[in-house]
Amino acid sequence: MFRFGGGAIVNIVSIHGFGAVVLGLSIYTASKQAPVGLTKAAALGYAQTGIRINVVAPVRHVPSGWASPRNLQGPLCGLLPLCRLS
Repeated sequence: MFRFGGGAIVNIVSIHGFGAVVLGLSIYTASKQAPVGLTKAAALGYAQTGIRINVVAPVRHVPSGWASPRNLQGPLCGLLPLCRLS
């Protein structure tokens, strides 16, 4: 990817990787959060090289208002390595 000036890596993760949702199962929760943390760290580390690294977490329901990138881009721009949503 370095040779070609960029690329994309997509990790598929569990929705349980975004919070402690399984009470009493700390090992399970940690195992679900590990790929999310790894992806965040790698995305920050490689952002300037043109390599995009993202996660996809399948869910059954998306709350209204979340589907439009315009609703999120402004407030989240400072938190995103490339100032854009995937």
